[in-house]
Amino acid sequence: DGTAEALITIEDVIYYRSGNWAYVDETGDGYIIGRLDVPVMAKGNRVNLLDIDARINTLDGLHDCTTVAVTAEETADTLLVCFFVPVAEMDADTLQERLGDILPEDQKPHRFVRVASLPVNDSGKVDRNRLVRDFMQHSGQNWK
Repeated sequence: DGTAEALITIEDVIYYRSGNWAYVDETGDGYIIGRLDVPVMAKGNRVNLLDIDARINTLDGLHDCTTVAVTAEETADTLLVCFFVPVAEMDADTLQERLGDILPEDQKPHRFVRVASLPVNDSGKVDRNRLVRDFMQHSGQNWK
């Protein structure tokens, strides 16, 4: 079932690899800051949304971005949507053009949505579910 592969021993203490990024501060308090991966199927391939975000975030003029997957009801196609916060004036077309060779074709988002900021949940993580809901409500299409 994969449990044995998820266990790791550090200094005689057994830890479970949950798939979360975390750190312990100088006072010993632990904080979970995000997932190691967010895999989805898009364009017939398994892609990791966090890999896509990391590559897009290397572009100059971009403060932050988060990519989400939305599935169309009629076709069951998965649409990758990148929400981005630019540092300066940058529109969706410019961002898409600048991706160039930094992303393989199967990882390039289908849509780009400029936002003033990315919403965060109570844990301080980007609220991907809210981004998906907002996109579905404003796109005028039927989504799962």
